[in-house]
Amino acid sequence: MIYLSEPSTTAATRTLSGERRMSIPMQPLNADFNGETFTWIIQDSASASWQIIPGGLVSGFYLEDYFDTSGYTNDKLTVFPENAYIQEAGRYQFSFAGNSRLLVFDLIMSERLNREELIIFTSDFIATNSRIPGTSNSTEDWSQVIYARLRELVGITQGTTVEDIFAPVSDQQWGSMEPTTADKLWTYKIILQVGTPDAFATIKYPASRVVLNADVRREDDAAYLMRQKRSYELTNY
Repeated sequence: MIYLSEPSTTAATRTLSGERRMSIPMQPLNADFNGETFTWIIQDSASASWQIIPGGLVSGFYLEDYFDTSGYTNDKLTVFPENAYIQEAGRYQFSFAGNSRLLVFDLIMSERLNREELIIFTSDFIATNSRIPGTSNSTEDWSQVIYARLRELVGITQGTTVEDIFAPVSDQQWGSMEPTTADKLWTYKIILQVGTPDAFATIKYPASRVVLNADVRREDDAAYLMRQKRSYELTNY
């Protein structure tokens, strides 16, 4: 976690409070497709943090990380998100893609998604266009989704016989920007490959960074305790 701003301090708190800018760098993805086993393989150490979501016509990859906000919680401070965004630098490349397209999710959540939940969510989303975190038919409440973005990428040109250049044809954002007292804010980048790629297909997705700007401050005790109670209920019931 990286802080780029100069937060203020107050006599009322032991920890830093005020305007904060938090960011998490995310590795690029380099993956090769094995046409014989119909599986993807993470190619090199630069992509080592990526995990594979197994599937047939729908396969995928995801990165998980978190903003550590436990220091604020320990000092009874609340994080008030102000805005969030994704930075990416590079081209979206998918060689020998066949009839495939890419769906890219970016999430900041106050609740962690385990691997089984990720697999179920992605499978249901492709099958029924539903179960997206924070929507009415998902298991995650809207308030738990601080920020989310979904893009769909398709091939638009072929520079050579090897590298296909992909570009977004759809870009959607949602989320609650709900103030939180969670110890961690979980971040996810999920890339789904939908369709049937040709043998020896490769995906090269650029490095990225998720940025969250927030105001950290103290609430009165009643508001703080009610926020913690609500967080506990959403997580455990």
